[in-house]
Amino acid sequence: MSRTSRIYAAYTLALLAALACSSVNLNPSPDASAVGTSIAQTFIANLTETVAPNAATITAESPTFTYTPETPSLTPTQTLTPTPTNTFTPLIPMVSVSVATNCRTGPGKVYPMVGALMTGVSAQVYGRDPTGKYWYIHNPDNQNNFCWIWGEYATLTGSISTLPILTPQPTPTPTRTPTPTATFTAKPAARFIAAFVDLRTCGGKRWTQFAVKNTGNFPFRSMSIIVQDAKKNVTAARTANGFAYVNACAWTSPIAVLHQGDATTISAAAFNYDLTNRNLRAWIVLCVQPNQGGTCVQRALNFKP
Repeated sequence: MSRTSRIYAAYTLALLAALACSSVNLNPSPDASAVGTSIAQTFIANLTETVAPNAATITAESPTFTYTPETPSLTPTQTLTPTPTNTFTPLIPMVSVSVATNCRTGPGKVYPMVGALMTGVSAQVYGRDPTGKYWYIHNPDNQNNFCWIWGEYATLTGSISTLPILTPQPTPTPTRTPTPTATFTAKPAARFIAAFVDLRTCGGKRWTQFAVKNTGNFPFRSMSIIVQDAKKNVTAARTANGFAYVNACAWTSPIAVLHQGDATTISAAAFNYDLTNRNLRAWIVLCVQPNQGGTCVQRALNFKP
């Protein structure tokens, strides 16, 4: 039963009780209008207290906050560009060789040999031939002259693109060969044999000495000797017209021409340290013309003083 129904029932019972009391006249009768008014007021008061109209429920709404996180603005990290390292390139063109290379009066084997560029030695390059296979340098054996070396075993450094292209001198006139006859005749040729003789010492200097003999058909008038101590990378070179050697700390008078069948002793340039029991190599070149001109013949020797 609802609250309102209970209130109506209570009111009805109260009314019935009042009527019952009014029928038994035990006490003086109250004013009927007053009683009705009192009952009505009580009912109305209870009704007002109990059955009050539904009060509006006020709910305070909490404000809704939407949190939007601020995306941080990232400042890009500066990328540092490494400072390039400058690689120094020498401007002066230089040449060195991995194998001892002959230096000739022209760019080719037909030209006479006047010196040699040895391993471990560098020379400045002053020009090149039109083919780019030969290089023009100071003669390693005579700095007053120039000569050409073959580039097969050469290593170039520096700026070579600006080197001048030099026109070589005409090739030497070949030695005239006699007209052969019907009878077989051995072809004339320049030849010689060589052998190590001894080591001469004087005043702290050492000269290696060699015996040479002309076994060919042409006389020799100039020579070149290169002796190399490969272990210490030291080279002694000598070029001369005529043939001489060191005797008693002095050079002998040179023989101007080494004719067919002649033999003599020649000395290389001096070393400034003891060569005893050192493994050495020598290149001996004899030429039929002065200043290493004409036909030249080379012999290579390995020896130990």
